[in-house]
Amino acid sequence: MTDPAWMASSDQPLIRERFEEAVFLFNPQSGETHVLNDMALSILELLENHPATLDEILQHHGIESPGASCGDVAGAIRALLAELDRQGLIAPATT
Repeated sequence: MTDPAWMASSDQPLIRERFEEAVFLFNPQSGETHVLNDMALSILELLENHPATLDEILQHHGIESPGASCGDVAGAIRALLAELDRQGLIAPATT
């Protein structure tokens, strides 16, 4: 099974406010506020510019070599994508 391409789901700009290690993100479309770490924000910003697959996200973050450590990172990013999807911040890209 191949991983889907993902894209940001909001067509309105999200309002960001950094506080120490976290970024508070307000989604005017849903009225919800989310707290993101730097990795989640980086992925969301990438997907706001263009859809990307898990492999493309890994490459964007400089993670290209296969192996156990890459698999662990890929699994963590896959879980983060699922969480961002659950929060309504991203969605599978439509072709």
